[in-house]
Amino acid sequence: MRRSEKLISAPEILATLAEETESIKQAGVFGSPCFVVDGEVFWGDDRLDDAVQWSRNGSLRHVPS
Repeated sequence: MRRSEKLISAPEILATLAEETESIKQAGVFGSPCFVVDGEVFWGDDRLDDAVQWSRNGSLRHVPS
C-alpha cells in the first residue's frame, strides 16, 4: 500500500470525511458543484457567479459600485 493510500484510509481522515459529508447534507447540498454561502445553497456551475454576488452583497440584486 502506498503512503497516500495509508493516509487516505487513516481513521482521523475518515472521521473528518464523515463529519463533512453530514454537514453538507444538513446544509441541503444535493449535487455537484454546489456552493453554500451564508446558509443559501447555489447548485450548478452556472450559479457560481450568483454565489459570489451573494457573498459580496447578501443578495442577488445589482448593487452599484
